[in-house]
Amino acid sequence: MTIRVLAAAALALGGSVAAAATTTVPFASNFSQHHLAKFDGTATYDSSAHTLTLVVNNETDPATGGRLTAFAFDAGGHSAIFQDPDGGRKPNTNGFDELRNHRGNIRTPMGMYHAGAALNGNWGGSGGMTHAIAAGTSQTFVFDVTSLNGSSLTVDDLLAPGKSGLEIVAAFKGLRHHRSDRAGGVMSSAVSTVDLSDSGTITPPNDGQFQLPPLTTPPSNNNGSGDTGNPGGTPGTTAVPLPPAAWTGLSTLLLAGAGAMRSRLRRAIA
Repeated sequence: MTIRVLAAAALALGGSVAAAATTTVPFASNFSQHHLAKFDGTATYDSSAHTLTLVVNNETDPATGGRLTAFAFDAGGHSAIFQDPDGGRKPNTNGFDELRNHRGNIRTPMGMYHAGAALNGNWGGSGGMTHAIAAGTSQTFVFDVTSLNGSSLTVDDLLAPGKSGLEIVAAFKGLRHHRSDRAGGVMSSAVSTVDLSDSGTITPPNDGQFQLPPLTTPPSNNNGSGDTGNPGGTPGTTAVPLPPAAWTGLSTLLLAGAGAMRSRLRRAIA
């Protein structure tokens, strides 16, 4: 009953009940300086754990060779810290470290970004190339997102486009004839959402009034003698509508709960 009353009070305030969810979007490169390197992947944000997971695929033609050595994204003004499996220790067994930045800014040839990972944490570095993402392979990266409204963010809040319009950029080394390349990409499809809440989404009815499900009677214990609401005596339930007086009392309770929530929100903001 307490959960239902709080949900109804939130709806009475004109808001909605936030549900834990993951949002996922694919991305793909649409720009390459030398028309050699390509990448794509998926980005998934978990609003409950406040983590952003990027699966980065190096789609460069294996005949061309080349390894993806760094990538960066905007993070939409939020802090996104790479979960380094090595914890920043040396020697680095997976090659990628938090991309070095200056006061939260990462300068790349394709613009300014604010989060990412690179070999030895250096956008232009090439040390440890065996740990870079080879053509035709992929790697998964997880970032911890810090934000005052982290529970309400979605993945597209973190892949905001930079000034160049590119939402994620990458560097490549060791291509054919010892060349390097850089590429940029954008979200390639709509964002999809998976609701992780147990109770699902609460939607108000058309008249704008929150209504509780009907009360039910306990299962029959007549040992198969049968009853009118449950032929054959099989345990079941029968809907019993609430009387008008009960609805009046419940409405009063909901309004009181809404007022209490308003007061708490004002005190919290103050």
